[in-house]
Amino acid sequence: MQPSADHVAYVLSRVSRNGDTLSTYENEVDPKVLDDMAVQGLTEWSDWIWREQNTLRLWRYMRTTTQLQADISRALVGLDRLESRLRRVLEKNEERKKKKNEAA
Repeated sequence: MQPSADHVAYVLSRVSRNGDTLSTYENEVDPKVLDDMAVQGLTEWSDWIWREQNTLRLWRYMRTTTQLQADISRALVGLDRLESRLRRVLEKNEERKKKKNEAA
């Protein structure tokens, strides 16, 4: 697969949208345990992030325009941030689930 400005633009827009949606989950996981469907959705995001990171890291070493290289770097930074936020939500959810099971 060759580097594509359209694909990188898609990744950047999706990172922005998913970041906004992830804020909702970050707020929800504070007071309660997320339901299984929410966790499954977050896991699917995690898989998507992993695939896109691998693709963009590969593209970073290919010959492209300076602008595309800058966009690839921005997309990778966005994916890395999204991944770490997502991981924290899932870890916090697991902690909440353990506390809930211990209390029961």
